[in-house]
Amino acid sequence: MTVEPLTEDLSGRVLAASVGGVQLRRIRASAHRFDRIPSLIRRSDEDYYKIALGIGGSSLLVQDGRGRLLSHGKLASKGGGHVVLPQGG
Repeated sequence: MTVEPLTEDLSGRVLAASVGGVQLRRIRASAHRFDRIPSLIRRSDEDYYKIALGIGGSSLLVQDGRGRLLSHGKLASKGGGHVVLPQGG
């Protein structure tokens, strides 16, 4: 993963917890861009499902050349390699 600050000062905080087989993360950060470069992505046979909930600010989620804005109260999910936002999201 590469991280590029979009403001003069990059700051952030990640809180993590595990509940059974579920991993939870809360991420707060100043404006930035991060890319998961294919050569740096850990290859795994494990199945996973990712859910993102916008709590504040906004995030632009881009995958496979498609992008959607995730803002306060909006939900996105990722499974099978694609980001999905509900209609109207």
